[in-house]
Amino acid sequence: MKKIFTLFSICFICLCSSAQTGSGFYSFSDTILNGNLLSMSQFAGKKVMVVNTASYCGYTYEYGLLQELDSLYGQYNFAVIGFPSDDFFQGGNDSQIVAVCHSYHVSFPIMNPIHVVSGNIDPLFQWLTKKSLNGDSNAVINWNFNKFLIDEHGNWVRHYDAANSPLDTSITNWIMEGVTG
Repeated sequence: MKKIFTLFSICFICLCSSAQTGSGFYSFSDTILNGNLLSMSQFAGKKVMVVNTASYCGYTYEYGLLQELDSLYGQYNFAVIGFPSDDFFQGGNDSQIVAVCHSYHVSFPIMNPIHVVSGNIDPLFQWLTKKSLNGDSNAVINWNFNKFLIDEHGNWVRHYDAANSPLDTSITNWIMEGVTG
């Protein structure tokens, strides 16, 4: 009986483990503002910052900081992905998003506008905000420019709200953890 229980336990752990892997960061994809599909699996091996953005917000200047972060740390297997949202009524339409991103010289991927807190919430943002899905922590998005850190294995690491700068030393130190040479 003990052997059967042990075998059952091992099978259960394996099944749970594979279920979590299949629903991790790399299992998501979304459409870039230009219409192309972007699979998060293309970021395997990189640390990633996912940000809900807005075109007409008091934090819109963070586009410039996000671009600086992406430019400075991209060489260290790091990437930023922006997800515009109008859930706080400051998002703008596609052409306005393009214009704002152009004014900040944004070169990191900007996705099609999505919902992050209301309506049909984007599946990636459901994963980012629910411990039951990401296996790590719940996170509340209460404004634009929340930052989510994903490690090089696709694991949820940390959530920062809008008040935290993308260039905060806790973020840049995390990016540089494990970088050699």
